[in-house]
Amino acid sequence: MTLQSRIPVVLDVDGAVGALDGELRIALSDRQEALRFGCSARQLDQLARDLAQLLPAVRRTGTTFIGSGDFHHLSVPLILRCARALHARTGQRLRVVVLDNHPDNMRFPFGVHCGSWVRQVAMDEAVSHVHVAGITSADISVAHCWENRLQPLRAGKLSYWSCGVDTHSYHNALKSAMREAPDVLMIGEIRDGETLTHAINYAQSGHLCISTLHGNNSYHALNRIISFFPLENRNALLMDLSAALKAVVSQRLIPAKDGKRRPALEVLINTTHIADLIRNGEIDKIKEAIEASMTEGAQTFEQSLFRLYKDGLISLEEALHNADSPTNLYWLINHDNSKPEASKPDDGESFAGFTLSH
Repeated sequence: MTLQSRIPVVLDVDGAVGALDGELRIALSDRQEALRFGCSARQLDQLARDLAQLLPAVRRTGTTFIGSGDFHHLSVPLILRCARALHARTGQRLRVVVLDNHPDNMRFPFGVHCGSWVRQVAMDEAVSHVHVAGITSADISVAHCWENRLQPLRAGKLSYWSCGVDTHSYHNALKSAMREAPDVLMIGEIRDGETLTHAINYAQSGHLCISTLHGNNSYHALNRIISFFPLENRNALLMDLSAALKAVVSQRLIPAKDGKRRPALEVLINTTHIADLIRNGEIDKIKEAIEASMTEGAQTFEQSLFRLYKDGLISLEEALHNADSPTNLYWLINHDNSKPEASKPDDGESFAGFTLSH
C-alpha cells in the first residue's frame, strides 16, 4: 500500500479545509457546536460509531484533516482505530505524539478537550505511550495530573514535555536526546553547524539519524553543510561526514500532464568512491560519480526525469526545464528506442557542421 493509493479524509466540521484531490469529505457541520472543545463523551462515542461506518479500511485511509483547533480532540476515534488495527494485525502497540501549542487548555474542567482525551488514548491496550509536547507554552506542570486521574501517569504511559520546562533550548534538547534510548532520531531541519554536529554524532554512535536541508541537489546540500564550519575545522568535518553519511535524497516536484505534481528524485548512496570524494573535498565530482554508479537505488535528477517522461507523466519541456543538465537528459531520451527523438535543447551557440579550412 503506497501513500498515493491512500484516500485523504476531511472531517468537515467548520469548512476550514479546502478541496483535496481524491478526498473523502464527511459533513459534520450540523454537529459543530455539539463536537466543539469540551464536548460530551457521548457525542464522541457516537462520532466513533459513525466513522466506523463511513471510513475506508485503515490501510486505505490517508491523512485526516480536521481544521480548527477547537476540534482536534476528534482525533481520538481516529487514533484508536489505527492503534487497534495495528495491534490486531501485528501485535505491536502504537506510540502517540501530540504536538499541542496551547497546553493551558488542559486545565479546562469540563467535557472532552485537548488535555483530558489523552487518558482515554493512553490507557487503551493498543497504545504503548502518549507524549504530549507543548510547543509554545511553558505551563505544563503537576496541575495537569488531576484530569487524567493519575492512571496513565502511574502506568508509565503518559509524558508531558515543554520547551522551557523539560529543556532549556533546542540545542540542549538535541544534546540530551540520547538519554531517551531512541531507535531513530529525526531532526526537522539542519540550519547551523551545531545541529549538524549533533546529527553526525548520533550517526557515529550507531543510530539512524534523518534530517532535512534546503539545497538544489545532493552536492549543493553537501556544500552548504561544509559552509557551516570554518576552514580550520573542515578536514575533520569531511572525515566524519564521509564515514557517517548513508544517503542523500533530493526532491523536485514537477508539474505533470494531469495537472498534479510528480516527484523527481536524485538519490546519492554513500559508496566507497563517494566517501573518498567527500573525504578529499571533491564535492564537484559527485554528480559524475552518481551518473556512473552501479549501486542499486542511486540516480541523478536526469535519470528520474527521464523515467517520468518515458512513462508519459510529464512533458518534454518540463523535464528539460527541471534538469540539472538538459544535455544529459536529451542524450538519455534520444538513446531510448521506445520514444521518438526529442529536439535538442538550446544550450547556447552550436558548432555542429562547422569546419576549418586551410
